[in-house]
Amino acid sequence: YDVMATLFKRDILKDLATECRRQGIQLCFYYSVLDWHHLDYLPRREWDKRPVSGGAYDLYINYMKNQLRELLTGYGKLGILWFDGHWEHSAQEHRSEEVAAMIRGLQPEILINNRLGIQEDYDTPEQEIPTVKPGDRAWETCMTINGSWGYNDGDRNYKSAEDLIHKLIEVTSKGGNFLLNIGPKADGTIAEEQQSRLWAVGAWL
Repeated sequence: YDVMATLFKRDILKDLATECRRQGIQLCFYYSVLDWHHLDYLPRREWDKRPVSGGAYDLYINYMKNQLRELLTGYGKLGILWFDGHWEHSAQEHRSEEVAAMIRGLQPEILINNRLGIQEDYDTPEQEIPTVKPGDRAWETCMTINGSWGYNDGDRNYKSAEDLIHKLIEVTSKGGNFLLNIGPKADGTIAEEQQSRLWAVGAWL
């Protein structure tokens, strides 16, 4: 859970931020509110045998705010904070308004999605495209290239390049952004089945 405690001993995000600047790419971060490792995150999973006593969700939010402060001040200007894993607690328990205010105080131009339990800048339907164009809110469909969010060698259910292009057209025609997820292998390479589809969509574009 701490790359600096491994033999690698280097801040991977600093490397990523430096390369994004060099390539002219806007760096954005994903942050999971749900945390299966931290002692103060509640509720526990069924397989987690640690006692519930001693855990305090309010202390976890303090920890989360410190992590966010590090991300927002250590890597230059960010484009987006993409939250996930909010569904086990209410916005009040997340202290979402307080968290969002801190974020905007540190990076006023950043975009925040709707997964802190409050609306913020844009909506994020998952694995589906709305049947009709949403209202005035900005939105993006987040979808996997197969059925998995991470790399899964057993998941061969890849969407075809044609299907991905059709989905891109549908999302764009309704004013949305198409956030297509891929899963790198353990060594950081991208599977050929994923590469070929990305190249095909790129060629069409």
